[in-house]
Formats: sequence, C-alpha cells, structure tokens
Amino acid sequence: MATVAEKPQVYVSYSHRDEEAKDFVGRHLTVLQTAGHVEVWDDRKITVGDDWYQAIEAKLEGCAVAVLLISTDFLGSEFCIKEEVSRLLERRKRDGMMIAPILLRPCAWKIFPWLAALQMQPRDDMPLLQLDQLQQERELTEIVLAIHAFLKEQAELVAAAIERAKATGQRTEIRGDNNTVVQVDGDHVHVNIVAGPKAGTPYPALAEGAVDLTRLPTSGFEVVGRDKELKFLDDAFDGNTLNVVSLRAWGGVGKSTLANKWCEYLAADNYRGARRTFAWSFYSQGTNERVTSADAFIDEALRFFGDNDPTAGSPWAKGERLAGLVGAEKTLLILDGMEPLQDEHQGIKDPALARLVECLAEQNAGLCVITTREPVKEFSDFPETTREIDLEHLSKEAGRALLRIKGLRAADDLLEQASEAFGNHALALNLLASYLKCFAGGDVSQALSLPDLPDVSVDDGKHPRRVMAAFAEQFGEGPELDLLYVVGLFDRPADAGCVATLRWKPAIPNLTERLSALEALDWRELLKKLRSLCLLAEESHHAPDELDAHPLVREHFGEHLRERQEKAWKSGHMRLYDHLVTMPKKSQPNTLAEMAPLFQAVHHACQAGRQQSAYEDVYQPRICHNNKLYLTRKLGAFSENLGLIGAFCETLWERFSRNLDINAQVWLLNEAAYNLRALGRLDEAVGPMWASMQIDLERNEWEGAAISASGLAELYRALGDLRARFKRS
Repeated sequence: MATVAEKPQVYVSYSHRDEEAKDFVGRHLTVLQTAGHVEVWDDRKITVGDDWYQAIEAKLEGCAVAVLLISTDFLGSEFCIKEEVSRLLERRKRDGMMIAPILLRPCAWKIFPWLAALQMQPRDDMPLLQLDQLQQERELTEIVLAIHAFLKEQAELVAAAIERAKATGQRTEIRGDNNTVVQVDGDHVHVNIVAGPKAGTPYPALAEGAVDLTRLPTSGFEVVGRDKELKFLDDAFDGNTLNVVSLRAWGGVGKSTLANKWCEYLAADNYRGARRTFAWSFYSQGTNERVTSADAFIDEALRFFGDNDPTAGSPWAKGERLAGLVGAEKTLLILDGMEPLQDEHQGIKDPALARLVECLAEQNAGLCVITTREPVKEFSDFPETTREIDLEHLSKEAGRALLRIKGLRAADDLLEQASEAFGNHALALNLLASYLKCFAGGDVSQALSLPDLPDVSVDDGKHPRRVMAAFAEQFGEGPELDLLYVVGLFDRPADAGCVATLRWKPAIPNLTERLSALEALDWRELLKKLRSLCLLAEESHHAPDELDAHPLVREHFGEHLRERQEKAWKSGHMRLYDHLVTMPKKSQPNTLAEMAPLFQAVHHACQAGRQQSAYEDVYQPRICHNNKLYLTRKLGAFSENLGLIGAFCETLWERFSRNLDINAQVWLLNEAAYNLRALGRLDEAVGPMWASMQIDLERNEWEGAAISASGLAELYRALGDLRARFKRS
C-alpha cells in the first residue's frame, strides 16, 4: 500500500561527478520547499555518524518524486542503476511515484529500455548543460511546475477518493490526468501510475479496443539483468527481419515478467506503430500431463482481429485465417506459457496453433513473441525469420542487485553467495528476500541454512520450492498456509466467486476453517501480507478481485494439499464444481466463452473423484448437447474436447478412471480416438482405439469390436506399418 506522507519528498539521484550540476538543479527544486510542505533530499544531507545505506534506503522507499540526473557517469554507476533506479522503478509500479529524468550531457541513454520509456527532459534530446542560461532556467522551471502539479493532483485525488469511499461505503477508484490512479478500499489506499504514452511520441495513439493484454499473468517482480533481452525485443519489433521469436527458460526464470515489462515500455511509446496488440497465456506451467487446448485462444483471437465467423473451417483453416489477419499489418502477438501444447518430437500439438506459428514465421508484418519451457520445433524450417533466446539464470551480480532491491543489506560477496546458493533463480531470490526480511530480520547468512530438497530437481523448481517449504514451516497452522492451499486448487487465476465459494460456511475441514472465520479487514490484510511476500501475485488492474500466484507456487502448495490432506483436496474441488455448474445462464451454452465455467467444472469434479457425475450431468448433456457432439461438430473445438476427455483419464488416452461406468469409458475412448485423428495425431489415436476394441471383446460386443478393428486397420495403413502394428499384444 502506498502511503501519502504529510511532507512529500523529492529524491535526487546523481553521480558524484555531477555534483556541480546537482547543486544547480537543486536550487530550482528548492522552490518546492519554500512554496509548500515538500522536502528535497540528496545523499549530501547524510550527517556524520549516520548509516548512509539505511538513510538512502529510507528515502528511496518514502519519496513521492525522484529526479534522475542522467549522464555517462550516472549510467556507468552500478550503485545508481542497480541500487537506486531499480528500487525506484519497482516503487513507481507499486506505489505510483513520479520519476523525472533530466539529461545533463550527451550519453547513450536510449539503450536503456526503462529510461527510453520515460519522458526525458529537456525534450528533443537536448542536454540541459548545452543550453544557454535562459533556456536552462525555462527547462528547470517547467520541471519544477510538473512536479508541483503531480504532487498537488495526487493529494487531491487521494482526498477525493477517501471522501467518496466514506460516502458510498464501497471500493472507489479515481483517475487523474497524469495517469495517476487512486484506489480506496476500506482503510486501504493505493496510489499507482498506469502505463500511458509519453509526451512527444512520434507514434499515433491506437484505436479504442486495439490492445488486449488482460490475459497476461500479473507479475510483481522487477526486471533485473535483462537489458540485453529487452534490447533484442526492441530490435526485433522495430526491424523487418524476424517474424517470430521465442523466450525459452524453465519456470520462474522470468519469461512472463520480461514480456510484461517490455509491454510496459511499448505502451509508453504507443506500441511503436503497431495497429493491434493481443496477448494470451496458456498458463498451465504448473502441471505436467494436462492437455491444454488452443481453441479458446483461436476463437478469441479471431474475434479480436475481426474475423467474420470464428467457428468456420477446420483447425488448420482457422490457424491460416488468423495468421492472415495478424500478419497483414504491424501487430504484436504474445503467446505466453506455450509448453503444454508442445511435444519435443512432433512440435506444437494443436494444429490451429501450429499452422498459425508456421504461417507467421513465413510472413508477418509485425512480431509474434512466444514464451515457453520447450524449444519451438517449427522454427527449424524458418531459420532466417525466427529466433530463440535461451533465458539463462541471472548472473550472480544481477542476483546480488535483486536482493538489494528487495531490501537486504549485506556485503557483496555474501549476497552473491546467497544468490548462487539458490541458482541465481529470479523467483527463488524474490521469495528468499521476502522470507529473510520477514522471519530472519534480514540476516542474509541464514539463507545458506535453509533445508535442501534432495528429491526435487532443479528443472522442477528446487530453488524456489526450498523457500516455499521454509515459508510453510514458519506459517504453521495459520491462515497464510490455508490460503496458499486454496490457491493450489486452481490451474489459473481464481475469480472472486470461486474464492468466496470456498470461504462459505460450513468450512471445509483442514482447509478453510480459519479463512471462513476472517472478517473483511483481516481478509484484506492476509492478502496484503502474502502479496508483499511474493507468494500471491500483485492485484491485477484488469481483474482486481482475482487471486493468482506464480504457477510454481500453485503447483507446490497444491501438491502438498493433495498429499497431506486428500479429503480436504477433494472437498475443495467438489465445492468449486458445485459452484461452477451454476455459472452459465443457459443449460446448454452455445459458445466456447459461455462454456468456460463448465470446462473448469469438469476439471474440478475429476480432481474430486466425481468423474461419473461430471460425465452424466455436465459433459454429455450440457457440453455435448445430449450426445450431439456440439463441441466438435458445431464449434470445431477438437482440441478443447480432447482436453476435457483427458481430464477423465488415468493413463492418457488409454485408461480412464475406474469411477466411470464401462459404457462411459468406451464412449470416451472412441471419442478420444476420433478427436486425435481429426487433429492429425494418428499415432496417438491407436492407443484409445485399441483399448476400446479390447473392452468390447471382453464384453462380447462384437459389433463395436469390429468397428474398432476396422478403424485400427485404417490407422495402421495410414501410418505405413500395418504388419508391425498388429503384433501389438
């Protein structure tokens, strides 16, 4: 929560080699002090005997405005860039403070994306110290007036928002003219600055509705040590050589955070001439064998880019059609977390998505950015127009800077040792800093004593999971751990209705007793605490009532709940199922968007062990429209249907849950085979068709067995190894 100080502070960040220029600028800033209750501060005001680092840290955390004096010496200062600027950028995002950069002398400031996204003064790349005295006075006067206007508007917005909230008794949001947003919810006051185009950008404003980034996961982490990657994305977007790029790394390294930060910089420059910008997150990094569909993405993207009939055509035709719409003009398409749809041998498993990526790789006037854990196999056919960037873990120096930004104080070598002990892993270091500040008094040496997890590999998230396990140990039997277990029930952001349902009374034993007893204020404080510890994602501007966490956090605590409290795990999923089946207004929804709650309901019912109920009460009557195969024949959503069928499986495509009756198992096996064939995945279709034939033979259902055998013969012939295939036992 941002605090509104009685006496706003203006922090001046500079290189000591620019001392004379700092004093000159400071004389103008002093006008703010004499005109009102404003304090202007720089590090020369630290007195003898003071802890200089603690004094700077306090001012960085408390200032309302930061003035940066930009020069080659400033940009070359590790302390200025990695300590001060990184902390200020995080606070600007979190608390809505103002950053005012002033160009003192000519320097290569444009190579820093965070700086290029801010409005530099003086404008037109004219360094302050190269102007004549009168021009200098005018420029600094304009800066002082802008700071004064910002502080005045912020104070007025806060007062107005508090007054309105008191009068209405409801959550209130007020937006100012300078991209400032004030939100008041009870005693909680939050000030923020939303991304907006910087003044003087040469690119025109985008049309209303031309940007949709609402599905990108909310990231609460600052980007550290990624200047090279940000520059690469800038060059790829501004150039005309690359059509599709991939950011590849394991979970928690910072793929989504990097994409989010880059979008913030683009937004400040009107997306640099892009006509449309669209992002989608497949968002199931925390699950291993779950089948994820691209159908909902294809449907939404076709609608966003203006297709006349998003349901028309085969999956391949839809992918080609979408590629034509996306690639015809300069656009930005972001596909986040694509690995659930990839296979190391066959590439992208969804034909519509595969065709989209292939077509865009061949021809694209804009740029498509993919984040994934896996190599994009399709790139091998387009080496000149595609590029994969392997996001390595941070350097130990960047890890040290990140720990410092998060408020830890220690010698450089100890911070670097702690960073290396946790793999220089971005998520692990963010969690580690929060843990040490909360439970170890900021003692960095205690990081080295956190227990190892010998049974967890690095690729499966050993380093961040170590910190999560330490958090769980400290929380004990408290509401913090209960809420993390609740988040672990989901594979996506949890909307307010689902969370409220879980908190309803009667409480779920061993899961929500403490959460159900919390009053509204205590609930908000719990959310605030877990967000401050980086265990919950920051509140989303697009959906402020949603609860979300990094996929590795969801996966970790979900696994622990299932292993340690299986009954609570099933009860939680069952309550979500009962809630979600009531969400669609129609008994038989007609679109993928309308069906979305039912898709989630099937997933939760299967996790609760209620597969037969999900099949009889939801899948067949409401999704398939009473066995009319509506999802595939009408909407063409073969991948979505396959994902639903996968939820009923024990062994993917070959053995279904024993909680299903035999007729349901046979029907689902045949439907799985049909959908796999329709998607061109012939080799995978063999398993369910063979299993269906075996069941029919055991039941003396000769007609069904004969149909399966005939289908198998066709499959084997298409695969080209009929004789070898029939040796299967």
